[in-house]
Amino acid sequence: MRKAFYAVAGLLALSACAAAAAPEAVAASDPPPHVAAAPAAVAPAVVVPVEPTRYAPPSVWCDIRVTPTAQGVRFAPVARSDDAISGEFSFVLTRSDANGSSDITQGGAFSLARAERTTLGSADLSMGRGARYRALLVMENRAGVVCRREVGS
Repeated sequence: MRKAFYAVAGLLALSACAAAAAPEAVAASDPPPHVAAAPAAVAPAVVVPVEPTRYAPPSVWCDIRVTPTAQGVRFAPVARSDDAISGEFSFVLTRSDANGSSDITQGGAFSLARAERTTLGSADLSMGRGARYRALLVMENRAGVVCRREVGS
């Protein structure tokens, strides 16, 4: 331990002698080369008050109503909102069986008044033995996706 102390003290003394021997190499305002420069003063953080937003996204509910029919199944995407809202919706219905799969796609603009419930579309599928379905409803506006619902068999 004592040897390490003397080694460090000797290095510091050598550095001080080297700086004293060559004063033109080190300006008076510059720190010696073995001393780390102090960090520049950091400006205090500026806190900008943020006004609370008055806009809160509306509470939107969506579902896909599945109703058996004589030939198969009827699918109806429905939506309701606590506040008035408008945007775009996409409804994709996929039927698959041993022979492959097929899609029905519906979509477009929607507009809901406060507390209004509406059916956005409908589609019927014939469902034979071994057939399966997947239905996906996505509603979005400029803020992003406001409701998403998926059902399947």
